[in-house]
Amino acid sequence: MSDGASGAAPFLLRPFTEDDARALVGWRYDGPYAFYDPAAEDLPAILAELPAYAAAEDGWGALAGFFVFGAGARVPGGERAGLYPPGALDVGLGLRPDLVGRGLGAGFVAAGLAYVRGRVAPPPARFRLSVAAWNLRAVRAYERAGFRPGPRFTSPVRGKETAFLLMTTPPAADAGGPILCTIGRDQDSRPAPLPGEPPPGALGSGRPLSDEEPGPAIGR
Repeated sequence: MSDGASGAAPFLLRPFTEDDARALVGWRYDGPYAFYDPAAEDLPAILAELPAYAAAEDGWGALAGFFVFGAGARVPGGERAGLYPPGALDVGLGLRPDLVGRGLGAGFVAAGLAYVRGRVAPPPARFRLSVAAWNLRAVRAYERAGFRPGPRFTSPVRGKETAFLLMTTPPAADAGGPILCTIGRDQDSRPAPLPGEPPPGALGSGRPLSDEEPGPAIGR
């Protein structure tokens, strides 16, 4: 997740497909962000929850990131601590590895929240996410997108207890009612390519998912 300032995000949000899921499990991150690398065994769980996902395309039509909404965005340790009461829509998300650190984070988050707001009636009262506490770059991007830090908790990731931070947006005045997690189709026009974006072909994809690990979200 980027620590850049929010701005016009060059992403097209659309429903997530099986091809997107297969691309996603190939993503690999550098250094400590390898924490977010997926495993091939994550694929069936992602495919089983496709309606809860949304894809973000870059200007070349390639997968640039993803969002997952609802229970699939929650972390087991937060569940055990009772930190996911009704009244907020949980969000998980990830940017393609080559786009991380390019100042796209806050705008990417805002684009995803706007996408789901337009497909839920009434819109969610608030959004909530769980981020690895060490990932200060992601925390800063989420703060710029309107999230505020809350309680900390731990959850096992690959056999090791890891600290997480729960973050939530302030309640929206026009929100309320049931929260739906199935994402509809987007009809927007394709955006311009990202600055310096390579042509299709040099693109990565990926992240992890299991009862012991956070779901597919670089922001976690």
